[in-house]
Amino acid sequence: MIPEFDEHDNLPPEVYWAEWEEFKDRFGTTPLRSRMINGLQMAMEQLKAAGCRTIYINGSFVTSNSPNSCNNDECLVCLRSLLCTGASL
Repeated sequence: MIPEFDEHDNLPPEVYWAEWEEFKDRFGTTPLRSRMINGLQMAMEQLKAAGCRTIYINGSFVTSNSPNSCNNDECLVCLRSLLCTGASL
């Protein structure tokens, strides 16, 4: 479950596990954010096909629900026989 933002529009520091629908409902609050989430979902489908099972989403996209926070940063973790990390998309 994703907690509420604090008084500075940040999530409390921690890793939060969420279902995709919860993430979309929480952060897809404007048409631009919804388009970005759709693009992220397409990238995640390709990553899943390549064997990735976990994605961490960070940056201003998840630190504020402001419509002006329009970028997203991801840390991709692919779990197969080895742990592989990647930079943002």
